[in-house]
Amino acid sequence: MKPAILLCLAAGALGAQPLMAQEADSGFDLRATLSGQAVASSISTEAPRSGSPITAGFRSVLYPAWKIGEHWSVTGAVEFYSRPYFFQSLSTQGYGAKGSILQATVNYSRISAKGSVSIRAGQLSTAFGSFALRYDDADNALIDLPIEYGYY
Repeated sequence: MKPAILLCLAAGALGAQPLMAQEADSGFDLRATLSGQAVASSISTEAPRSGSPITAGFRSVLYPAWKIGEHWSVTGAVEFYSRPYFFQSLSTQGYGAKGSILQATVNYSRISAKGSVSIRAGQLSTAFGSFALRYDDADNALIDLPIEYGYY
């Protein structure tokens, strides 16, 4: 038994060629971030909410990516969350769920030995100001945006 295993290992080592990384020519990828929370706050008992001091919520962000060909792709970020989930919704009336598109882009990229070019068109994140560019709750684990985020 041992000689057979050793023979297979030797044949594999001698016949092995270096493996090169490959990227698919087309395909679909869907990543997601799911988070949930339980909140105990007296804010939710005051008007206009006038609800229970304990409430729960969820948030999910989906990141679809569709590679159409060698140079073209479509990417996005879509958010779904319950109300209340964010701090400001603890003091508003009602319950429910909402969804919104955070990003949606059509992309063209080309890489050569002389350089590369990447063009994106669609609904993009801002490139200016102090804004959280990550929608992932694991990367930005606060229940609300920090006070320094936003327009001034």
